[in-house]
Amino acid sequence: PVLAIEADRAKNRGFIAGGLFLAQLDRFDQPGIRQLRQDTATQIGQRCRRSGRNSGGPAKYVDSAGPRTIVSVDEINIQDWSSASDQMIDSLLSSGVLERAPSQPAVLAVSRIINDTRTHVDTDLLTKRIRIALNRSGKAMTTTTIDVLASPEDPLAAAVSQKAAPTPFFSLSGKILEVNARAGDTKQVTYVFQLSLTEITTGLAVWEDQVEITKQGSRASVGW
Repeated sequence: PVLAIEADRAKNRGFIAGGLFLAQLDRFDQPGIRQLRQDTATQIGQRCRRSGRNSGGPAKYVDSAGPRTIVSVDEINIQDWSSASDQMIDSLLSSGVLERAPSQPAVLAVSRIINDTRTHVDTDLLTKRIRIALNRSGKAMTTTTIDVLASPEDPLAAAVSQKAAPTPFFSLSGKILEVNARAGDTKQVTYVFQLSLTEITTGLAVWEDQVEITKQGSRASVGW
């Protein structure tokens, strides 16, 4: 009975621990122990093969916006940034507020995006995609010479332009939040992306939107 219990433990500890246990069984020559060794070796091999299949194999390229990206419960994945920014872009461009600027295209500066999640993230993954889309739309241009928290994105342009640069009419600010829940072994996390567009001269928010992305699971997976 003791050896049977140890055999069950060895099956769950993986290839190395299982191999050590099998080596110990080699010292015995009783028929029952030989059968126990054979059964244990078979099950360890099956477990290792299943583990190899689930490991995903060699690295390969996948579409960043495709259905084969990795989905993690405890972090924001690349497809989450894409989904949130795309929804925000559609909302902002269809709102018509950018056309209110006295000169067109409107000049916009990115203010502070607060990360209120438990993990370190680079908020440029959200704001840069929005800036690119706005510039391509022809409805807005973003300045790279103003930064209220650190050095400008383009220090050379900031030094050369100085007072000649146009004053932004809008500023973009926001926050990223995280809400967690759990039921048994299943974990749920909701990432909330909030953005506000403020008319600088009045200090009034002329556009706001919020996108929620919720994921459930007990571990990361490939595909969605």
